[in-house]
Amino acid sequence: MKLKLRKTLLALAMIGFASGAAHAAIWTGNFNTSNGATVNDGVVLNIDGLDMSSQGSSAFFMVAGQAGSAANGTQLDPGGSTPIQAGDIVRTYYQGVVQAFNTGVPSPNLNWISQPAGTYQLTIAAYFDELVTFTAPGLAILQPLAGGRVSLFYDDATVNGTFINTAAGILAGTGYTDGMLIADGSVGATLPNTFVTGGGVGSGFATINGPLSLAQLGVDDPANLADVVGFLPDAPTGYTSTTTLQFGGNQGTTFQTINFFDAANGWAPVASFAPWTTRADANANFVPEPASLALLGLGLAGLAFSQRRRAG
Repeated sequence: MKLKLRKTLLALAMIGFASGAAHAAIWTGNFNTSNGATVNDGVVLNIDGLDMSSQGSSAFFMVAGQAGSAANGTQLDPGGSTPIQAGDIVRTYYQGVVQAFNTGVPSPNLNWISQPAGTYQLTIAAYFDELVTFTAPGLAILQPLAGGRVSLFYDDATVNGTFINTAAGILAGTGYTDGMLIADGSVGATLPNTFVTGGGVGSGFATINGPLSLAQLGVDDPANLADVVGFLPDAPTGYTSTTTLQFGGNQGTTFQTINFFDAANGWAPVASFAPWTTRADANANFVPEPASLALLGLGLAGLAFSQRRRAG
């Protein structure tokens, strides 16, 4: 179903969540889903990333602005009712549940909304800022800023984390950051992104880069030493991802989250106004250590607001 993109301010709906392709070789390795007490899917072979399709939510807040823009701390309406202008800085919040590994090997025990019987779960949380550099009717250009944070978490029954595997769980917005922190990164060197509206649809692109400061290594020892969840045989040093945003209202109230993050792993809760949240589908690809920081990081790409990508 096509969405009504009404004003230039709809650029907010893509802040931080669109990018051009990352030109880097993809890291391919194995991921150990065991944590010593639970086998789950064991070692998943030949993965290069994670799929958060149809499991994400995002919201946008003013963190600094010129006179005439929304007040600092105000959640912004992707539908265009809250004003922004050049010089404003806007923060994007994102959280999602991993649906699958980017691999041909199935992971039947991975828990997500359409697979609630799974025994373990992976979640992602992120926030980052962007500077509005230009607005015109139907067009906005935004400059991603260094900083922010992106984290990957692991849960199973022995970790005491809350699973998010129902629409009600997505609405409540709890359980995303309370698991075992297994990867952590930031936004670094960046390139501008552009958002264009018209004809009832919107599109955009950007690149947001940043290395991983933590990527937990796993253990899979034939001598029966306790397994530890993590990457095998080594860990990627960065990640890229592609994301398609959808307005939360277009998906129904069950997917309009009212809270981002848990008071865990240094993530403070952020309350949100449900009708102004968006759906955000993502695909994170890991990359090896590159020759340039520009090849690292979070690039959330390929915005197309005209139709929803549904989970398989």
